[in-house]
Amino acid sequence: MGASIKMDVLIDNAQIGQTAAKTFLYKEVTPGKHTVTSSSENTDTLDIETSPGKATYVWQEVKMGVLYARTKLHLVDAEEGKKGVLETKLAASTAADKPVARAAPQSPTLLELDRQIVATGLSSKPSTAMHLDTAMVLNKTWIYPHPLDEANYGIVELTFNSAGLVAKSKRGSSNGSYEIRDDQLCIVLRSSGTTCYFLVEESGQTRLFFSKSRTYARDLSIR
Repeated sequence: MGASIKMDVLIDNAQIGQTAAKTFLYKEVTPGKHTVTSSSENTDTLDIETSPGKATYVWQEVKMGVLYARTKLHLVDAEEGKKGVLETKLAASTAADKPVARAAPQSPTLLELDRQIVATGLSSKPSTAMHLDTAMVLNKTWIYPHPLDEANYGIVELTFNSAGLVAKSKRGSSNGSYEIRDDQLCIVLRSSGTTCYFLVEESGQTRLFFSKSRTYARDLSIR
């Protein structure tokens, strides 16, 4: 579940690579205190202290929210860490002599969008983004299949009103708030943090384009 999601990993605010399902990253650091950061639709940090000649293992957990994947970091002991490494494969780092791991583009349109929106999100909008205004949101319900786990979460419904929004799926509901920023809709839910996306028209179909993970939730309808 969530195999297509790429998560940025930073040590002391410097990115060392991206993880996906069943992968790990390795980085040599100086002994002492360091901060590990994991970034998906939310950001989680973990302070660690390393010792000379000793490996420190951090488990990057993927947690499902009402709408999208979230990330959580845990410090684990050497036995659990070694077991996890043996069950995964090394992901490419962002070192100068190694390429950054990236998913293959699904279509020319996705490749075009991927080039226009940086992984941190909240930047320039894609040229194919639809104009988004209050009339498309206020007192409307947006309906689309859950982007990662439709079997368990089913159809997501976002209902917007002047006080905020309510997100519903088969696994429950959550209240939150929303804001339109330069044709980008950003919603904040207690259960899954902040999610931002554009609407993209492709082959006569309206799709949600998630600005950080660069994935689609297809078959969007608005009523």
